Amino acid sequence: MGAVPADAEADRLIRRGAELSAAGAPEAQELLEQAVSLAPEDPDILVRAASLSFDNERYERARELLVRAREVATPDFDLVPTMAFVGGLLLLREGRRDEALQLLQGAFDTDPARRGHGYTLAIELLRAGRTRDARAVVAQARDSGAPDEDLLRLGEHLDAIAVAEEAHAAGEEPADALVLADALSVFAPERGRAVFESVLQTGDGGQRAIAAFNLGSLLDESDPAAAQRYYEQAMASDDPEIRGAAAFNLGGMLLADDPVQARGFFEQASQSPDAGVAALAREQLAALG
Repeated sequence: MGAVPADAEADRLIRRGAELSAAGAPEAQELLEQAVSLAPEDPDILVRAASLSFDNERYERARELLVRAREVATPDFDLVPTMAFVGGLLLLREGRRDEALQLLQGAFDTDPARRGHGYTLAIELLRAGRTRDARAVVAQARDSGAPDEDLLRLGEHLDAIAVAEEAHAAGEEPADALVLADALSVFAPERGRAVFESVLQTGDGGQRAIAAFNLGSLLDESDPAAAQRYYEQAMASDDPEIRGAAAFNLGGMLLADDPVQARGFFEQASQSPDAGVAALAREQLAALG
């Protein structure tokens, strides 16, 4: 039996590397590198390795492979949309959204049926404040034959955001702003945060408490200090359910560093009229002993 051709072996390694990447296996990147070493001038191998390297959070390596792929690819190369897509993702990581959107839009326009391209582009358009364009992308992707469940759910969410934006623009009432901020927070948390912060300035006491609690929830991982301040503000609410939820979240944030203070918050949360929050708080108190 003769030796396996280098390009066939590189393809096998890429496929196996993709399986391992999906499983989060650390040896995935090694297989990608082996594939590239066997076919260093093959743009198909280079682009697929670049895309998977991005998935493996090897961003600089993804960039290097993408640059090399662009150097060797011909104009009719069938993975040009993938090159643009991965390039757009890399630009997003650098905070260069306008440039990234150009590449993502180009990738989508070239192959609107490619899974994930429309979804990613639509979310980034939403985050850029372009809800109408995001909805148009979802509609085009859906019509092109790529209506996966994630895309369909995103389309429904964008429809809800558009309605909330229209209502907010018509009256600029804090109640409408809360609906809009809540809808935005799922896919465009920066925009949601800005709207919640506006409610802190314009809403009544109950609306400000809701906004403060939601701001805490948005920031509890990225900015714990700010989240704690917002939860403490929500604790001043007249609504016992908001107080209980804020107390529970504060307890969770403080549990590792200050279990004594965390206990106090869990005790407050255990009195919440929300049976679910109260039960969770009692579980935490039992675990603390």
